[in-house]
Amino acid sequence: MKKLLVLLLALLICVSLIACEEQAVPGEQGPQGAQGEKGETGEQGVQGEKGDTGAQGVQGESGRGVERFEIIDGELVIYYTDGTQQNLGKIPSGEANEAETTDLDFFPLDDGTYAVSMGNAKYLSNIVIPATYKGKPVSEIADKAFYECKNLTSVVIPDSVTSIGERAFYYCTALASVTIGNSVTSIGSSAFSGCTLLTSVTIPNSVTSIGGSAFGSCPSLIICCEAQSQPSGWNSSWISAGCPVVWDCKNNNVATDGGVYTVVDSIRYGIKSNQATVVSQPKYIKEAIIPSNITYKGVSYPVTSIGDYAFSGCSFTSITIPNSVTSIGYSAFEGCTSLTSIVIPSSVTSIGYSAFEGCTSLT
Repeated sequence: MKKLLVLLLALLICVSLIACEEQAVPGEQGPQGAQGEKGETGEQGVQGEKGDTGAQGVQGESGRGVERFEIIDGELVIYYTDGTQQNLGKIPSGEANEAETTDLDFFPLDDGTYAVSMGNAKYLSNIVIPATYKGKPVSEIADKAFYECKNLTSVVIPDSVTSIGERAFYYCTALASVTIGNSVTSIGSSAFSGCTLLTSVTIPNSVTSIGGSAFGSCPSLIICCEAQSQPSGWNSSWISAGCPVVWDCKNNNVATDGGVYTVVDSIRYGIKSNQATVVSQPKYIKEAIIPSNITYKGVSYPVTSIGDYAFSGCSFTSITIPNSVTSIGYSAFEGCTSLTSIVIPSSVTSIGYSAFEGCTSLT
């Protein structure tokens, strides 16, 4: 009996152990729920309409340009493109005023003096170089000091200045009056080259050196030199070919070409062999009326010719040629694009090559 109970007890223990060792099988995972549908995108708002373009502003009035400059009885007169004119009065010949002095630039030199250049004076028309600056002499006009200063019409250089630099007044195309002080000894290359309105300049006897083309491309210029002849220190090409030079001008008025030069009613003439010739004119001439005779120092001279390049590039629309004229020179009216009419009298027997070339308005 005991053996049977022991056997049953052992059987129960084994069954219990087997049951403990077995693991429960997990249930299968349920299916994933379906994703909800995407909501609809909202409509874009309506863009506002573009505003109207504002009206264009009213255009300003046309500016007034400078047509030409003239020196009449020592007074500078400006003629404007709208037909008006302005008399600026006598060209200054004394001490510089405060505005002109403060607008210039000054540079100390090794010898304790000063050189001068344009500075803020670019827009001034009349400039008087002061003789001193900060109590020291102004002895030099620097290289390119007033280079292409388009508004400059007159300049006075004092006796303190001994040197005018290279291209100091290069292509100052409105420059009509230059006073060179009596202490200047040197004038640099191209110093006054391209000053197309210059008609006369006096070079003092103190000048011993002038560079090449110092007065080149000045087609209407007559140069008066106090020296009796050309000093050895002057470059052989200091002026343009054909530019009249009067030597010993304090005692003589006859130029190297044998002519005596004068201006009558704004027209320049050369007198030679008791006859007058119309010579090269400044480009600003608006009207040209040539008389049959001019008077110089009480003597009357017939106007017999219009010289080479006399009115080349001038802007007048018509010209009167008297019956006294017998010849018209080479390129005399070349490039006069505003010239619309001209009457050549029967007295003219000779007309030079290209006399009317480029006169595009002639009919």
